[in-house]
Parts: sequence; C-alpha cells; structure tokens
Amino acid sequence: MTATQPPNASVQAATAMAPRSAFDLRKSLQIGLIAGLTMVMISSMGIVETFDGRMIIHPFLSLGHALLFFIPLIAGHVAGKLPPILEGMAEPEHHPRDVLGGLISGAIAGSMLALLALLAGVIDLRTLFINVSPALISLITFNAEQPAVDCSS
Repeated sequence: MTATQPPNASVQAATAMAPRSAFDLRKSLQIGLIAGLTMVMISSMGIVETFDGRMIIHPFLSLGHALLFFIPLIAGHVAGKLPPILEGMAEPEHHPRDVLGGLISGAIAGSMLALLALLAGVIDLRTLFINVSPALISLITFNAEQPAVDCSS
C-alpha cells in the first residue's frame, strides 16, 4: 500500500520554498509611521532647531536639516531591506517592489512632518509644545510661505 499525497501538497511545498520579496505594505506603513512620529517628536522637542546652529557643510547643510533628511532615508532602507535567509528557504531576490516599500515609508514620514507644519499654521501648538516656534516651522518648510487657511466659515 502506498500513501498518496493530496494534489495541493506539491503546490504548497513549491510556494513555501519560493524566494520572498522584501516588499510588505504593512511593514512599510509601520516603518513610515514610526519614522514620521520620530521626526515630529524630535522637532517638537526642539532638537532640530538647536542642531540647526551647527553647520556640517557651511553654507548649505546644517545638522538639523541632516537629522530630518536621514531619518526617512534610514526608514526607507529598513523598509526595502531583504528578509533574512532562513534555513531550507530559497534566497530572497531583489525586486523593483522593494524600492516601492522604501518610497512609501519615506513619503509617509515626510508627510507627517508636513502635517506638523500645516497644523502649526492653523492651530497654536505652543500651548502644548513650547518648542514649536515660527523659527522651527520656517526651518522645516525651508523658509517657504505657509498657505493661509481660513477656518471661520
């Protein structure tokens, strides 16, 4: 007597051994939210404004801007990183979708900082966060004019 395997068993074994991509939408969203909250919190605690006085490349790049630049960059790298190689599994391969995970997480992080700048223009956040000053908002927005929002109507 021979044991027979169900017809789906070979298909399940083949898909279990298939290489995995690094792109995971839930992971990209989580990393983007964490990076965005990190950028908002270090900005609202006054770290970015304090570090802005230290120039890395004299006329162009301050430490405050570099800090805000590298957080989404690192988040994008983590979101697009390949998963670890597990024993018995095929080695994961790079796909263009991996870059998409990094772009999503970086865009979410940057949009959360932009939301802070917009909220500071509409609501006085200094009652809760005393370091959210007009100087910080001009630093975040690169001295751009804030759009006027009329909430009276």
